[in-house]
Amino acid sequence: MAPPSAKKSKLKLILAIIGVLIAVPVIGIGVVVATVNPDDYRGQIAQILSDNMGRKVSLNGKMSFGILGGLTLEINDAAIANPSWASRDMMAKVGKLELAVALMPLLHKQLDVQKIVLNDADILLETNSANKGNWEFDVASPQKKEAAEQKAAAQGAPIELNVREVKLNNVRAGMKGKGDVLIDKLSLQAAGKTDLKLNGNFNTLPFDVKLEAGQWQDFMAGKNWPFTAEASFAGNDLSGSGMAEKKGKVIDLASFKLASAMGSNVTGKLNIDMTGSKPRITGDVNIDKIKPPAPGGGSAAGIGQPAPGSPGDGRLFSAAPFDLSALKSANADVRVNIIAIETDKITLSPVQTHVSLREGRLQLDPLTAGFGGNEIKGRVVLDAGQSPAALALTMNGKQLDLADIQHKMNMDFIPLGKTDLDIDVTSRGDSPRALAAGLDGKINLEVGEAAQAGKMKQGAGDLLMMLSPQTGALANAKLACAAARFTAQNGVVTSNGILLESNVATVAGTGSADLRQESLNFFFKPVPKDASVAQLMSPLHVGGTLAAPVFRLDTASAAANLAGTFLGANIPGVAGNDVRVPIVKASAGGNPCVEALNNPTYPAAGAQTGVASPAIEKGREYVKEHAKGVDEKIGKLLGGDKSPLKGLFGR
Repeated sequence: MAPPSAKKSKLKLILAIIGVLIAVPVIGIGVVVATVNPDDYRGQIAQILSDNMGRKVSLNGKMSFGILGGLTLEINDAAIANPSWASRDMMAKVGKLELAVALMPLLHKQLDVQKIVLNDADILLETNSANKGNWEFDVASPQKKEAAEQKAAAQGAPIELNVREVKLNNVRAGMKGKGDVLIDKLSLQAAGKTDLKLNGNFNTLPFDVKLEAGQWQDFMAGKNWPFTAEASFAGNDLSGSGMAEKKGKVIDLASFKLASAMGSNVTGKLNIDMTGSKPRITGDVNIDKIKPPAPGGGSAAGIGQPAPGSPGDGRLFSAAPFDLSALKSANADVRVNIIAIETDKITLSPVQTHVSLREGRLQLDPLTAGFGGNEIKGRVVLDAGQSPAALALTMNGKQLDLADIQHKMNMDFIPLGKTDLDIDVTSRGDSPRALAAGLDGKINLEVGEAAQAGKMKQGAGDLLMMLSPQTGALANAKLACAAARFTAQNGVVTSNGILLESNVATVAGTGSADLRQESLNFFFKPVPKDASVAQLMSPLHVGGTLAAPVFRLDTASAAANLAGTFLGANIPGVAGNDVRVPIVKASAGGNPCVEALNNPTYPAAGAQTGVASPAIEKGREYVKEHAKGVDEKIGKLLGGDKSPLKGLFGR
């Protein structure tokens, strides 16, 4: 049996041999680094890289190796060429790249990157018509690729990667057609806790990002990775905390807060799961207020915006196609609570909905909004999974008070009573114009008795008195009720009854709006309460287009009215006389106008006596003569040249 001293000697010998075996490759690497100048082989290195990447690689500046603190590499003035189909010659240019790797971990198949520094780089990513990116290199033939994969599999577990520090300075990176990013400074410390600081510009707008998180090794291992983050961009400030799981494929944002540049504060919690074929977003979102920009303040084409390529076509609805690709890129199930949505004319408060998005089908159901002292309930479905896209909208509101809206729209000279709204429409189309042209469904409006009489705008009473001394009552009109019913079919909205009752007159209307052509054709006939104002109560025709409606009095009927006044007769066959105006009776419970439309009764027909043509012509000339300048006065009264009543008297 060998003595203990002999055993110790053998153990020392074995340890020495192991030490030599370990030291040899390390010493070998050091000898190579110390004795070889990579600058002498820049051309050969560039050629090897070019051959393996299938793309020209240029190494124009100085290269150097080092072993202080690990294996270090420095490359200056390098570039990688683009494929022939790209928009510029170079995909990436690098001013300076520094890389430091620990030596000993390499022996254990661990790539421990001590430091990466990238300065003065310009990188542009883009794709071709076949959706192939310029960052996808033709590295090798399929046979070589398969052989490399088999070799990697035979070598066992992949190399473990650990990155401790990354610094980027003056790095410009962009995706063609998506945006341009300029990184002024990036600092990443990943030894122990992860600490990231980043600032720069996106499309010239400044951004700043800060991240504190767990150990980078835990993230790479797929472990739960707690984090807190802050970011700012273009006046928007975002902060949040949560957990990253499965190497960042699941982000559980336990809480977040967004202070937007538009003045909204958004809070809530979200879970973003990217483990499936599409990201899935779930959670709750709370918004204090939303103030949409004023019309014309945005650049997106839509309702009221001219279609690209057809400026000034006079249409209200744009023919520009919707970009609904975002609806197909993710699935979502989020509950949204908004304290208020405010525009210059309308305030909705509160607004609550359940947002569901699945395979391009967006659904807001239920959708409720406080409005006019009550609540509007409805449902919106936009299915981008169909071609063309399908839209369904239902909206119901009871006893809505529109006084505030009337005041803001400068239309409170005739106050409305409590209003009921019932909308149920569907359509299909890939643009606002196509949706309007395919509209089907119903739109019903019922207005109750106004609480008080209105006061015409300053000057309106004097104008009416100028037209006729007996019309002072019009300046103090009070609405008793109103009802309007419309049916939409293939883009044509047809009235099923329009009736308005006031202390001045009963007005019945009929007609349609063709949304395919955006044309209007409505006719309104008034029956005055006081026969002394009959000469002002002539039928009104509303024509023109949605973008430029035209209001005109029926001068033939006005002439007939005047002739009838002068001669005590009704004129048969005059336009407008065929519109029957039902009698509106007081109702103990429901809306009198609705009851009159449901069960109409009409006054007995008066005596129809003929009137000589000269009398009618005399009346027509009287109307034309006294109407001169009246439309201009009304136009100035109600908004000048922009007033929809411009041309009311046929001028």
